[in-house]
Amino acid sequence: SPNPQEVVWGRVAHEMGHSFGLRHTHNNYQSDYSLMARAYPSDLTVYSQTRSVTGWFDTSTNQEVVSQGDSGTFVLRPRSIDISGDLQAIKAVISSNVYYLIEVVKNTGEDGWVPSEGVHIYLVDESQTRPLTDQDATPGTAALTDALYQVGDTFQDTTNNIEITIEAAISDGFRINVVNSVTGSPDLKITDWGVPEGSPPPWETVDIWIDSPINGWDFYRHRDSSGNPTGNGDEPWVDHENRLYARVRNIGTQTANDVDIDFLVRLPFSGGNSNDFILVGSAEVTEMIPGSIHEVFVPWTPTVSTSAVGIVYIHGCARVEIETAIGETATGNNDAQENIGYFEVTSGSDFQPIPIAFSMGHPFSDPVTMFAKIIGDTNGWSLNHTGDFFLDQKYVINPDKTVRFDLLLIPDASIQFLDRFTFDIAVWYLNSFEDEDFIGDIALEPYGNGGITITGAALYRSSLSIDVIPDQNMLNIKGSFSSNDTTDMSLIGEDKYIYLEILDKSNNEVVTNQTVEMDSNGEYGISIKDLPDGEFTVIAYYGGSEVFEGAFSSQDTGIDSDEKDSLFPIIPSIFAMVWLIFIFKRSKSSK
Repeated sequence: SPNPQEVVWGRVAHEMGHSFGLRHTHNNYQSDYSLMARAYPSDLTVYSQTRSVTGWFDTSTNQEVVSQGDSGTFVLRPRSIDISGDLQAIKAVISSNVYYLIEVVKNTGEDGWVPSEGVHIYLVDESQTRPLTDQDATPGTAALTDALYQVGDTFQDTTNNIEITIEAAISDGFRINVVNSVTGSPDLKITDWGVPEGSPPPWETVDIWIDSPINGWDFYRHRDSSGNPTGNGDEPWVDHENRLYARVRNIGTQTANDVDIDFLVRLPFSGGNSNDFILVGSAEVTEMIPGSIHEVFVPWTPTVSTSAVGIVYIHGCARVEIETAIGETATGNNDAQENIGYFEVTSGSDFQPIPIAFSMGHPFSDPVTMFAKIIGDTNGWSLNHTGDFFLDQKYVINPDKTVRFDLLLIPDASIQFLDRFTFDIAVWYLNSFEDEDFIGDIALEPYGNGGITITGAALYRSSLSIDVIPDQNMLNIKGSFSSNDTTDMSLIGEDKYIYLEILDKSNNEVVTNQTVEMDSNGEYGISIKDLPDGEFTVIAYYGGSEVFEGAFSSQDTGIDSDEKDSLFPIIPSIFAMVWLIFIFKRSKSSK
């Protein structure tokens, strides 16, 4: 056994393994044959040596893979003795990330202090944070000398139909027979937080996110350059129905049927805090073939107790659990969690908050201290910060830099349709100058026009339809204007014009445009003549008013005059032939 000094150096080697990016191999350090467990000192397991952070073990020459349905007898040497052509590991595959590794442990080299010699068999489940589990040759006993397999021993996994027999001892090794009768199994996966290894806080996973209707479905406040959600995707909108998403995969070799996915949340609910996860809902995937990826969601209406409005810090957590499929043996990757840090709170208003952004910079050659401050606002509306910069603070801005203010305009429950708002934001900068009376005088001066004014109103939502029917070289266009919020079309007033634009699809250039007037019911119609043959996009625009928001709609169409005109040249020809026959018969009869 090692002396205390050797144990210390073994611990140093263990910690150096972490520096190379290696994680602990076993739960609670439960292995006396792995340096990244509690074997101080010993050699690294073959698993640790094959991690990409080290690459110290050549799996192509020193390891034999026994795939599903295969078998064989192999000579295995100790992991500490590297002889060209020798095997130092056997891998018996169960699924893409679950397998057995078999290696030989001898009291030599770095393993000179291990408690016994023999064949070390351990199960690897790469979906686990601690992926290795030793397969004890004498289960139920605590004797370290009985943990390894000896000549004549057989390890059996009856669930997966794997059998490993230690047939004989050879010089510095063993002859081992492996029978892998695995028929394959599904392996359902959702990526947990902290994966890949070493992922830092805030403990988020790429496979769980939220979609809020506040900015439209399938559009995310936090997104990458391709529009895909990052982090939480959206802040959950309190007291409104959101979509809680999960991405699940089958990385196994068999199809999983009728897969249930449970969605749970833990956050402060109104009436007190809860430390327990509560089931929000479940989704089902009828069939998950090997290699398939599915995105599923459940509706979720979070309720929290807070007096704040805007993007509010409220800590919560979402959890997704995939129920074990029939035949699935690797279940360590069937659940994942996602931290939620902020929620969207709108004080019960039926109107959605409006994101607003503006930037503050300057044309001067030197850094300038600038201020931005709200000096006027409208009751019932508030501005909340969602970015990194805040109003009512000063910022020193370099000539080539700008400060961007991201705000959220939030209506409260008192706001009604057609209520208007105004926010005045004053912008100043510190200006130093010299004159005859003062040296180094400093003044606060308005920048540009002195700031910006944000105005708007709670307008009725608009909808515009269009229907295009081609007729020879003409397009017959009709449609209607409507609103989900009111049926009083008299509110259109004088703003009753629809602008029509016809684009050539081959080059996206405007062929022609027209303006058409709606009637008292919001209906419009027009025929546009003398158009060339081709493929077109017809777009109808409504510019909006002080009552209705703007709207547009479009329809693709085409004109091919030959299709309808092709019979017309034939008709005169037929008429001419009939007339000639008539003349001919008449001339013969006259004779």
